[in-house]
Amino acid sequence: MQADCPSPFRRLHTVAWVVLVLVTLLPPPARAAQAAPDATEMAGRARKLTTTGQLDEAVSLFNNALKVDPELFEAHIGLGIALDLQGQYAQGREHLERALQRATESARPLALSTLAIAHVFQGGTAEAAKYYQQLFDLQVAGNTLDGAASTANALGRLYLESGKTDLAEQWYRTGSETARKLSGLPVDQLDLWEMRWVHAQSRIAARRGDAATASKHAAALKVLIDKGGENAKQLPIYHYLVGYNALYLGQPAAALAALREADLTDPFILGLLAEAAAKQGDSAAAKGYWTKALAVNGHSLQNALTREKAKSGARN
Repeated sequence: MQADCPSPFRRLHTVAWVVLVLVTLLPPPARAAQAAPDATEMAGRARKLTTTGQLDEAVSLFNNALKVDPELFEAHIGLGIALDLQGQYAQGREHLERALQRATESARPLALSTLAIAHVFQGGTAEAAKYYQQLFDLQVAGNTLDGAASTANALGRLYLESGKTDLAEQWYRTGSETARKLSGLPVDQLDLWEMRWVHAQSRIAARRGDAATASKHAAALKVLIDKGGENAKQLPIYHYLVGYNALYLGQPAAALAALREADLTDPFILGLLAEAAAKQGDSAAAKGYWTKALAVNGHSLQNALTREKAKSGARN
């Protein structure tokens, strides 16, 4: 046997080594195509981040969803909301306008309402009213009268907090009259719509400085609550009303006492508490209430009416 004659094992090893070298030098085979990211699922996760106040993460994820599907309604409206809550109002409204352009018939009311609220964040009463009016007309045309009544009340509230009491009364009255057209409502629902109307009339009177009329309507609200049943749960809105009226009638101590019994998860009520505390000369308490209001991440009319004041109050 010759010493330089390779064994079958050595020949096999040499061939394997050559193959390994060639495989290493050749380009790798194409990987199996990965499933495309689900833009709708990404937008859903981003919405959850928004509600927990993780706004930077939410904005990033919404943007990633739009890279996958630039036409996705849910991503545009969600991004617009998150940007609003970050204070990037102009950029937020751009995405909300895009959401409106892409909205299905069933999603159009949500897009209009969200755009109205977006304008309120920066005090754009006239612009917000335009979208609320479109929403109201759409709901009336579709015979969605409960929604139309709620929209009219939202517009009334917007005008009231803008100091336009006559327009506020007009739209609150429209809300009440629209609600009366609803048929087949149980008694507690009829009472609830009446409670909303007397609540509005009382606040309007307080903003006009008419303490007697404000008190009369507040008493009517308490009578409806005291009937019991489901509407007994509405007692916090009575405390809100008493506190609101006291604040605007120049009684900050009474306002504080009543508002502390209202819904303390509502940023608007926290803002009223802050204003009452400030009028009492308690700047530390006022700052505390503003800070709590600022921590609320809902894209609501209450938050839009409060947020910029809360930013300023929490800083001072």
